[in-house]
Amino acid sequence: MPSDYEKAIEYHMKHLRIAQELDDRVGEGRACWSLGNAHTALGRNEEAIQYASKHLEISKEVRRWIVPQIFKLLPKRHVFFDLVIRFITIEQEACFLLYVLGQIVS
Repeated sequence: MPSDYEKAIEYHMKHLRIAQELDDRVGEGRACWSLGNAHTALGRNEEAIQYASKHLEISKEVRRWIVPQIFKLLPKRHVFFDLVIRFITIEQEACFLLYVLGQIVS
């Protein structure tokens, strides 16, 4: 019987495939982040690094096109300004995860 993490990986892989079919880069990044976390919990650090790296790549891509648009459209006090901060925070989290996993693997 598969563990909860194995089951989570199965669902996150479905999420990833659907996001890719829809060309949903944000959804793809979220699925990769979740897959990295699940693999980390199972001690599969190499796989976790692959998914975390992909998440970071997508986060940077999304940030390059969405952040400038949000800054153009919204004043700093607007509620959606928090979304910009969240994108930046997600990217920082991915960098930290890659650093930690890199220390474990090496």
